[in-house]
Amino acid sequence: FAQAAECFLGEGCAVTLAGLFKYYAAEDNPDFQSSRVLIMPDTHSCGAEGTTLAPPWVGMENPCPRPNVEEVHDDRITYRLSIPVANPPTRSYQLCWDSNPPNGKPGTAKLYEEYRVGVGTFTMNGPYQGQSKTCNLGASCTIQVEGIGLTNTNHVLLISKYGGPCGNIPP
Repeated sequence: FAQAAECFLGEGCAVTLAGLFKYYAAEDNPDFQSSRVLIMPDTHSCGAEGTTLAPPWVGMENPCPRPNVEEVHDDRITYRLSIPVANPPTRSYQLCWDSNPPNGKPGTAKLYEEYRVGVGTFTMNGPYQGQSKTCNLGASCTIQVEGIGLTNTNHVLLISKYGGPCGNIPP
């Protein structure tokens, strides 16, 4: 069954897959602690050779590391993909899964063929990057940030372009 997962730029990204893992484990099938998830563009098919080894977002591990033992349950497994910090948000990715792919990151795009099971869609939420806004000192100013999955609880911090990159601002 198809599942939907989403993460937000700048926040820890975790994907939880629901399933009947206890039934497979009881039948001496693979140890699901060896499983991994791969995020691929929805223009590819799970199990097809990948076109790139680069993670789709800076800071994200893709495919994800193997789950910790405490994150493997009878009905779900959680995979942690680190903190994505750059590249455009999008709704056009999918989740591919394998019960025991080669350890570590694939050394060639051909190894993406191991991730044959399509388990759902993936959305990276966040603001579109490179937006530029201008306000005049002393005048009222409204800044509208565009992106995917933004809500009225999101916030913006204004910094000088000379203050350093976002996320690395001295106190």
